[in-house]
Amino acid sequence: MTKYYVHIDTFWNNSPDYFVGPFSKEKDALETAHTAIDDNEYNVISSLNNPLSITDAIRVYGACTESHAIKQGMINNHSSMHNVISTMPYNTSDLQERLQYERYN
Repeated sequence: MTKYYVHIDTFWNNSPDYFVGPFSKEKDALETAHTAIDDNEYNVISSLNNPLSITDAIRVYGACTESHAIKQGMINNHSSMHNVISTMPYNTSDLQERLQYERYN
């Protein structure tokens, strides 16, 4: 069964790619991305727009399959390079906290 992920990064120079998921349906991954983009509590921006401040914004590229995510650099294990989280982060600080939490739990 195909798994889907939301492909994200930050606006910082040379930001690594991150992936939110997995989701069983592409529709669910896209809905998660659009909900975060539309919600004012999140500092999540579509890749087509620019944030007011890049300091803590998350950029969303859209949904992708697991095989595409792996080609884009997804590393889903407990190494120091782990770049997969299960829920959409609110901002870059939240992204780092979630990466740390999920790496060790």
